[in-house]
Amino acid sequence: MAQEVSNIKSKAIAGFFWQLAQKLFGQVIHFVVSVILARLLMPEEFGIVALSSMFMLLINVVLSGGLHLALIQKKDADDKDFSTIYVAGLVFALIFYAIIFLTAPYVAKAFGNDLACPVLRVLGLNTIIASLSGVQNAYISRHLQFKKLFYVSFSGTVLSAIVGVAMAYTGWGVWALVGQSMTLTIATTIALSVVVPWHPSLKFYWSRFTGMYAFAWRQMVATIIGTVSNQMRGYAIGIKYSAADLAYYNRGEGIPNIFYSQLFLTVKSVFLPAVAKLQDDTEAVKNALSRTMKISSYALTPAMLGLAAMSSNIVLALYTEKWMPAVPFMQLICVMYCFLLLGNMNIEALTAMGRTDIVMKLESGKSVAMLSILAVTVFISPLAIAAGQTLYSIGACLFNMWPNKRVLNYSIRQQAKDVSSNVLMSVVMAVVVFLVGYLPLNLYVLIALQIAVGLSLYLTMSVVFHNESYYYLKDMLLKKIKH
Repeated sequence: MAQEVSNIKSKAIAGFFWQLAQKLFGQVIHFVVSVILARLLMPEEFGIVALSSMFMLLINVVLSGGLHLALIQKKDADDKDFSTIYVAGLVFALIFYAIIFLTAPYVAKAFGNDLACPVLRVLGLNTIIASLSGVQNAYISRHLQFKKLFYVSFSGTVLSAIVGVAMAYTGWGVWALVGQSMTLTIATTIALSVVVPWHPSLKFYWSRFTGMYAFAWRQMVATIIGTVSNQMRGYAIGIKYSAADLAYYNRGEGIPNIFYSQLFLTVKSVFLPAVAKLQDDTEAVKNALSRTMKISSYALTPAMLGLAAMSSNIVLALYTEKWMPAVPFMQLICVMYCFLLLGNMNIEALTAMGRTDIVMKLESGKSVAMLSILAVTVFISPLAIAAGQTLYSIGACLFNMWPNKRVLNYSIRQQAKDVSSNVLMSVVMAVVVFLVGYLPLNLYVLIALQIAVGLSLYLTMSVVFHNESYYYLKDMLLKKIKH
């Protein structure tokens, strides 16, 4: 068993670096392409695709929120399981596309834009195409073969970027964005069918489906509740207040979300399949969660609190004076993401253990609390909404930690102890960075100085106080470079 844990740990570490490279590369390409397309296309054209994507978000959550995850979580999944989920996923995709096709005119009418109907119908084809590669994606995650996923993502991202920009240059308008999205899905599906050794047999086994669906439906419901809840604060600001208020909120969320999503999605994609293989060894799962909490908080907490301390200068430098009302939103969201990460890692551990029953109850309880806070703060101000959600994230973090006292013998006190040194160092660093921001220097020089001071101070404290996560990451990185 010790050898198995060691092998899984080694694969997980390698997978972390490949996944991190994939996320960072994709983020850079996406940013560059979005800037180019924004210069070539009109805001209204972006809006049509965004509105269509909002309608499809819930459908994609339904399709991907449980079935493929069940394959990753199931300890002894075999070819019959993979084939069954492949057929089920394809059938569900066809059904949901029929729903998209039939309801598209009504959605377009609700949006007040007739072009949304054909756009939605074409984008909806992504649902069917993606279902053809969902099982292959689960196969890669299950076997921790993230190097293959990096090359698949690389080819698809580059090709779709070329197609999107080329279509925009040649006057395709909104269809350039549609073409970019379709190309990414098609290229990824074809590449996965080539690099993954598993191929569908189109056989369906009802007993296998019912066994996995018992896990999948609870996870799906939990994901839907979480997704809808996370979207509500933005909808509340947009409906109750002005479009400018919503823009300030979204602008304040933008940069923190880049840091959070890249780290969390990278850790999640490796943590879940790795821990699923260890689900029968409670102590190993507890140790894996503890290590992940330490490393994640060591990386994200200083980034978030440092960004909060620099937010005024960052917003002024990137977005100019007119966007300064976004600063308090950015500061609150940075704090929120620190707690969100810790809480969500506990959810991932429960999911890997197959306890989607607990996850569903947690998401249901939290959604009631979130809506209650939102119902009060929505009548005060947009900033009150953001502040309320930050307070909610603290309570939700503790709520997510609580079940693992019983499931993993990993109490809230133990978890707090594991991350306390990282948080304290981050707070000290952020205070110093904030004070440096008052120096009478050129804005861009000042930002560079704040980053340098914050990074050097945090690393110095890590060495002086013999921070465990620092030395662990240092050794892991040196071994990876040497390898």
